[in-house]
Amino acid sequence: MIYVTHSPAMIDTFNLEQVRHVELLPDMQGTKIKKLAFEGGRNTDLLEPVRSAVGASLITTLFSNEFNLLVEGAADKPILEGAFNRFRVADSSKIAINGSVSETGRLLPQFYQRSGLPFLVYLDADARGRDLKRSLEDAGIPAHKIIMLSDVFDRGDDFETEDMLTRDFYSSAVVATYPAQTVIAPDDGRGKRTKLYEQAYKAGHGIGFSKRRVGETVKRLLGSGGGDEESLTALEQLTKVIWERLRAQVTAQAAQA
Repeated sequence: MIYVTHSPAMIDTFNLEQVRHVELLPDMQGTKIKKLAFEGGRNTDLLEPVRSAVGASLITTLFSNEFNLLVEGAADKPILEGAFNRFRVADSSKIAINGSVSETGRLLPQFYQRSGLPFLVYLDADARGRDLKRSLEDAGIPAHKIIMLSDVFDRGDDFETEDMLTRDFYSSAVVATYPAQTVIAPDDGRGKRTKLYEQAYKAGHGIGFSKRRVGETVKRLLGSGGGDEESLTALEQLTKVIWERLRAQVTAQAAQA
C-alpha cells in the first residue's frame, strides 16, 4: 500500500526507510520509485515534508530530554529503549533515542552538533557503520560523539545489535513476531543474524523479514522480565558505555563553562 502525500503528518520519523521518492520522468520514461536520498542541494522541495516531520520530532524530544542517542537503523531504537528501561530505570526518561542515521545520513547528527546538545551516534560494527563513521567525521562530527558497537565488544568486523543477543532469545522474539510463519533459527557464526533470517523467510515463506518489528518484540520481552543471562549482560554493558559517554560530554561542557 502506497500513500502519496505532501503532508509531514503521514511520515513516521522513526521509520524513514519506508519513505520513497516517486518521480515522474519526462519523454515517456515513466515513473521511477527510489529510496529516500538526502542529496545536497537537490530536490529540496520534495524533501520539505520529511524535514518538517523530523523537525517537529526533534523539537518535542529536545524539550523533554537531557541526552540524545542517534541510532543507525530503526531496529536499534526499540532494542536500546528496552535495554535502558530495563537496566537504567532512573536514567531512561532523560535520554531520547532517535534515528535512523542510515537513512538521513549527516542531517540529524549535524543538527545536534550545531545545537550544542549532548548527543551520541550509535553505529553497527559493519561496513555500513564504518562508512557512516567516515562520512560523519568528514562532516565535522567529533570522533568522541560516535560510538561503534566494536568499541564495546570485540567480535570481529561484521556484527550488529541483534548479534549481542543469544540465538535462543532472539529466536523467541522472532517466533512471537511471526507466530504463523516459523523458520529454523539460524546457527551462529554464519554471518549477521538478521541477514540469515531474511534469507530464511524469503526461502521458506516468500515474505520479507522486519528487523524493526522483531526489535519491538525484543523491547516488549525485556519490559516483561524476559531475556537470558548472556543477552542481558551484553545489553547492560552496552547501555552502561553509552550512558558514560553521554555523561562525559556534560561533564566536559560544565568544565569549560
